[in-house]
Amino acid sequence: MRAILGGTFDPIHRGHLHAARVGRETLDGATVTLLLAARPWHRQQPAASIEHRWRMLCLAAREAPWLEPSAREIGRQGPSYTVEVLAELDADEPLVWLIGRDALNAISSWHRVDELPRLCHLLVFDRPGAERTAAGVPHGFRCAAKAEELAESPAGSIYFAAAPMLDISATQVRRAAAGDGEVGALLTAPVWAYIRHHGLYGCER
Repeated sequence: MRAILGGTFDPIHRGHLHAARVGRETLDGATVTLLLAARPWHRQQPAASIEHRWRMLCLAAREAPWLEPSAREIGRQGPSYTVEVLAELDADEPLVWLIGRDALNAISSWHRVDELPRLCHLLVFDRPGAERTAAGVPHGFRCAAKAEELAESPAGSIYFAAAPMLDISATQVRRAAAGDGEVGALLTAPVWAYIRHHGLYGCER
């Protein structure tokens, strides 16, 4: 299996890396691809450029050999759609999309969402303090009782991870970088050094 964590990574923070680590452990040592959403269509445009976000992603991926940064979205024209990325991968192994509960709750608004069950599995993380239930399974997906079941079929299962995400958001990180709080616990040292060097997010050089 190959796990994929997509996002704008504006910037990539320890919450993202925690989700990747838990995803890998849940899926018995899978490689985790960090897929940069270059031009998200469903949210406000990123504060940092594609180039800066990609360089920070590469720095963060050096934290572990099983992290694999992917630049495949950078050269695409138009918006970034999950379903199109998955369809283009043409993988010879099951693909598992790592997703937070908040994003899962909005999945019905995704582009061509009805095609997702034939393209990937979903591994869902709850936010800290959220009730851990298997409610809200998207149409076309079946709920797996164990993570191991995801390896038994090419796509179409959803599994709810036991470990929640860290309570860190990119908005929180950007505010801290601008001088409103501590950043050390939110970012890896190389990413924070890069932000300071380039004066990103209102940070003074």
